Amino acid sequence: MDILPLLLTGAKISMNPEEFQNVAGLTREELEALEREENMTFWDQTKELRTTIFTCAIAAIVQGWDQSSINGANLRWPRDLCLRVGSPNGSATNKDLWIFALINAAPFIFGALCGSWLCDPFSFKGGRRFAVFFAGVFCLFSTIGSAVAQTWQQLLICRVLLGIGMVIVERSTNAYLVPVYAAEVAPAHIRGKLVMNWQVYDALGSFLGFSANLAFNNIKSLSWRLQLAAPCLPAIPLLCLIYTCPESARFLIKKGKFRKAYKSLLYLNETPLQAARELYLIHAQNEAENLSYNLRFWRRFKQLFTVQRMSSSLIAAVVLMVAQQLCGINVIAFYSSTLFSSANFTFKETDALWLGWGFGLTNFLFAFPAYSIIDKGGRRPLLLTTIPILAITLLGAAMSFKIPEENKAHNLVISVFIILFTMFYSFGLGPVPFTYSAEVFPQGNREVGMSVAVFCNLLGAGILSLTVPFIKHNLHSTGLLGLFAGFNLVAWFLVFFLVYETKQATLEEMRKIFSVKTWDYVKYQFFDGLPWIYKYVRTLGRIPRKAPPYRLRRAQKEGASY
Repeated sequence: MDILPLLLTGAKISMNPEEFQNVAGLTREELEALEREENMTFWDQTKELRTTIFTCAIAAIVQGWDQSSINGANLRWPRDLCLRVGSPNGSATNKDLWIFALINAAPFIFGALCGSWLCDPFSFKGGRRFAVFFAGVFCLFSTIGSAVAQTWQQLLICRVLLGIGMVIVERSTNAYLVPVYAAEVAPAHIRGKLVMNWQVYDALGSFLGFSANLAFNNIKSLSWRLQLAAPCLPAIPLLCLIYTCPESARFLIKKGKFRKAYKSLLYLNETPLQAARELYLIHAQNEAENLSYNLRFWRRFKQLFTVQRMSSSLIAAVVLMVAQQLCGINVIAFYSSTLFSSANFTFKETDALWLGWGFGLTNFLFAFPAYSIIDKGGRRPLLLTTIPILAITLLGAAMSFKIPEENKAHNLVISVFIILFTMFYSFGLGPVPFTYSAEVFPQGNREVGMSVAVFCNLLGAGILSLTVPFIKHNLHSTGLLGLFAGFNLVAWFLVFFLVYETKQATLEEMRKIFSVKTWDYVKYQFFDGLPWIYKYVRTLGRIPRKAPPYRLRRAQKEGASY
């Protein structure tokens, strides 16, 4: 079938999308489709696109469930495998603490150091669907292996193997690849909402994991084994659904398979004309950025640091990944059961699991407000508003430990601050980092760029998992949570000075936003952004928003003032 006429018409529309009615030769069906596409919700999209996003959501559930399962298992596996961590009859030795911390941290550390760098060549050759399918297969074996371990050494090996495969298989294939896959198939005006599904359903998986922790807690001899095996359940529908989804058209174009890319786009768009337009736009972006589809991994890796547009994207993405770890959410996600049920604390084991369950439920439910905010209010305003609240609520939780333990308000006040902290995380630093990182890199460098961003996120999670038991041992709960309250302030300044706004920008328009050098952006925020915030607060919001720096620079080149 000759699609050249459709491509030419699609190219005309893409050059001036606001005046598509003036393009000759459009049918009534095509005009109606173009008119309503900007207002289409998720349920108005094609069946294939909805299936793809749903499958990505299941992949996220796998990761969230796996992370929360170890939280509950931490209560019993150390004692069953001859470690004295958490034992009321004896204090843990430094060796026991190191083993306990290493088993918790192993997937993140080895996922960062090994898996992240295998992900790019793996998905570059095999495609998005193949990588996600392999992820589901690997999940079955890695979680079952952890559940049947008879010694801590065997459990550590299973966790290490899980970590090595974290990016190209099981968890970080999902954490890295699925947001990219979703970003590549989603329409621009709802891309933030759909890609945000990753964090929302990761939170649902976490909630299901905490629920399983509670359900299996009373089966004393098998509880931690069942808790670790439970994440296998969502892997089954993942394996069944992934090959019902179309392959990413951007990936196929990268491989030079234009007809297959067009066929894939037909599944994701309402009319052939819209599919042809998308095919042209993707190819035009790649040509404009002068990308070579066949550059080797290390060549593309080098470009992240040597090409200004890519380095600016990388810095912003890494800042958000690091900020997510600095905020302290994973202190609770990984260690809430042991943090709140230690021998000198008034929470019982079951109480700690119920608090974890409440944390998981809150994290899931309060991710939904971000659907209406992330593509309206923008990524930066959402973060700059919620991060200070994270600092305040975490500091409140830290100081609440000073309430006498015999006081009935002790547990209640701590729980309230933890739930409030989780609420504001769930629609701020929860969904934004992966959504942002999946959309800011050029097509030819998207895999390697996301690999580096996820490497930083996983490494941060690994360092956090490795050090929290020792920080808790030396600083106690007040010092631990107070430290991360301070880290939130660091995260706020990093976001303010280094993160660009990408609200509702198409993937093909990102080049303009990141045309501003990072140092120029820092200076802009210091000399223009901070004074504007002061005036905005002083006038109670009665001043206009400032134009982004790339528009100001363009206006200055044209001789305009701002």
